[in-house]
Amino acid sequence: MLQFMENLSDRQAANAVRGRIGWKYALALELTDPGFHFSVLSEFRGRLVGSSAQTLLVDLMLERSRGEKLLKARGKQRTDSTHVLAAVREIHLTELIAETLRAALNDLATAEPMWMQGVAPSAWFDWYSWRIEEKHLPHAPPARTIYLIQVGQDGFTLLDAIRAYDTDPSLNILWERPAVQILRRVWEHHFERQASACRWKEPGEWLPTGERVHSPYDPEAHFSDKRGVKWLGYKVHYTETCDQDGVHLIVDSETCFAEIPDVASTHAIQQKLAKKELCPQEHLVDAGYTDAELLVTSQQQQITLIGPMRVNSSWQARAGQGYDLPHFSLDWDRQRATCPEGKSSIKWRPGKDAFGNEIIQLQFSRSDCSPCAARSLCTRAKSSPRHIVLHPREQHEALLWARQEEQSATWLARYHVRAGIKGTLSQGIRAFGLRRTRSVGLAKTALQHATVAAAINVVRVTALLADTPRITTRTSRFASLRLTA
Repeated sequence: MLQFMENLSDRQAANAVRGRIGWKYALALELTDPGFHFSVLSEFRGRLVGSSAQTLLVDLMLERSRGEKLLKARGKQRTDSTHVLAAVREIHLTELIAETLRAALNDLATAEPMWMQGVAPSAWFDWYSWRIEEKHLPHAPPARTIYLIQVGQDGFTLLDAIRAYDTDPSLNILWERPAVQILRRVWEHHFERQASACRWKEPGEWLPTGERVHSPYDPEAHFSDKRGVKWLGYKVHYTETCDQDGVHLIVDSETCFAEIPDVASTHAIQQKLAKKELCPQEHLVDAGYTDAELLVTSQQQQITLIGPMRVNSSWQARAGQGYDLPHFSLDWDRQRATCPEGKSSIKWRPGKDAFGNEIIQLQFSRSDCSPCAARSLCTRAKSSPRHIVLHPREQHEALLWARQEEQSATWLARYHVRAGIKGTLSQGIRAFGLRRTRSVGLAKTALQHATVAAAINVVRVTALLADTPRITTRTSRFASLRLTA
């Protein structure tokens, strides 16, 4: 935790234990204590990850803080996320293919050097002995495709060699080695095995970008794009208390794959808070964390989810005229909708959309819609009758109430508190190295983020004990002229 408080490397942290009196005092060490080798820190993190104890430190800290009455449940909390850059380099697809094979060859040469020496053709030592980035790879499409097919064939030759000797128990283990599994995944994504050779798949046959392997050294690091920001790595969500009269402590750290949308993490965060008995009364989030279903599930846990709801995207709402969903009267008991012209729906079909969410589909009669004088205000379909898609009743009513509530000045004043979470993320990024992971893999990255959360909490509690006032939002000199005018 001390290491992450000062954003030090393992070697720097080990040196600090040996040479800094403050660290020796904090760790209850004698002044003559010789310290330890810096690799101990990496081994310790490995044990924490192996025991699924990434959040152990921050959870113990929260439990102690609650005992000291620095933390309480049923208050206000706010959540936001930021992108995290992986500890690997972004590489071109051609380089990825060749580097994946080279990484597998290096791994196999370490595990079974004698077998590898007998399997590898002499040409492989010329092609794959050095990092692929140091080679001049072909750029023109015909030459590049020929090169990729050659590398693909070499990969299949290696996989065949492993499978051909599967009677040997040691080679069975080789087939399951992580580097070989990554090779198999990349080849399955980009090559098709044929009778005499292999075929390079067309871009339309590839998996979505967020599901593909982008580095043989960190297969869990994925590409993502959020509001114009593109990165290779992960995403972290921080949730902190934000009551006006208390210290703001981070109560949850959630690290996930980069391509997972924020809305998919809201329920998981609330579930973790419930297990810690730290559920908030008000949970302040941005529009990315809200939807109709989450409004209901949050209410079931006695949590008021406060955040802007996605706007009505129908063409009638965008144009500011016409009959969109709020203009229809709904009779939930009789399962019927009535349009502004007084016509009733004829079909009410519960079902699920393409994402598995529960919906209700309504349809009006063609005989009512076709001659209707207000048809142009209701639908743009030339001959089809009007169709409506609803959320289930509880979600529909919660969504309408939330959209109406967020127009009030009271709601805006309550939601204004959420802006402070941006300062927490900025603090983590600028002072604690939050945005760049030090390790490879989701589990170790989650451990780093949890430890950073604990370090931020210590800094804030220390400031509280020292009576250091909380810094307010900075105002530029130019803007301050207006305040003093």
